[in-house]
Amino acid sequence: MANPAGIHARPASAIATCLNRYNADVQLMKGAQTVNGKSVNNIALLAIKHGDDVTLRASGAQAQQAIDAFALLAHDNFGDRLEAKDAALARPQRHPLGELVTATVCRVERTLPAVTPRVSQSAQAELAQLVQAIEAAVQDLYELYAFTVQRLSDKEAGIFMAQRMMLEDDELYDAVAERMGQAAVQVDALWLTVISSLAQEYQGIEDSYLSERYIDIYDVGLRVLRHLSHQPDSVVTPCHSPMAIVANILLPSEAVQLDPAWIKGVYFTDCGRNAHAAILATVLGIPVFIDKPGHTWALRHGETITFNDDSGEIHHA
Repeated sequence: MANPAGIHARPASAIATCLNRYNADVQLMKGAQTVNGKSVNNIALLAIKHGDDVTLRASGAQAQQAIDAFALLAHDNFGDRLEAKDAALARPQRHPLGELVTATVCRVERTLPAVTPRVSQSAQAELAQLVQAIEAAVQDLYELYAFTVQRLSDKEAGIFMAQRMMLEDDELYDAVAERMGQAAVQVDALWLTVISSLAQEYQGIEDSYLSERYIDIYDVGLRVLRHLSHQPDSVVTPCHSPMAIVANILLPSEAVQLDPAWIKGVYFTDCGRNAHAAILATVLGIPVFIDKPGHTWALRHGETITFNDDSGEIHHA
């Protein structure tokens, strides 16, 4: 595997998209692990790193076509550029010693939402609601992809195409349907359980570049949940004064909509520079800082601070 960052979300999406075109049973193997080669989540969870050997096994009417297409994609490094995996995280050029910026603190402490209890319908009706919510979320992601292409580039927009592939993975729906069985159970509660379990699997990957993709699982999962409960998109409130965000995590769909004219810095407390939100904010030209232990814990929402936009060092106003 030549890709410096291994098979993360975007190359996994490229593999699944490629192989889903063929009438063949395809399995991707790394060592003793074998997964469905048409499932973007299964591919990503293989945690294929730079230097790993992978094998594709295929059977069925179009098996050879699938193998040939996979070989061609591998020759093109699965659509990924052969660059150091931290290259996208390079900070824009600023004053070598940084400049002092004064801004209002916006604290974001994201937790999983509680599902409001309701009377369940039949299993069939509950699952039909899930199908509609997934379809609506997929449409959202097409629009977000187009927005990101226009605002940044197709490279960054690929994050949302990969999210769409994660969401369209039949195994997510199947996992909910299996838990549903014949009983009348709230589908939104089951969906949240399945998404949380998958996110924990991503978090368990040893490679930090890959494990940070658990936030993308929450991004797509919460998007579906909002459609199920008919809630609006959750984004950082637009502002018209300088602001510094202090967040445990931001969703990539939130980060890509940040306005660098007003967002003067983002401090992350529970994720690293490999998270897609950190990458997107950096590409937008917003200074990103990974919080030192205890550095921002005492900051209050609405408080005014002055900080160095290169080092992130904070001075209370």
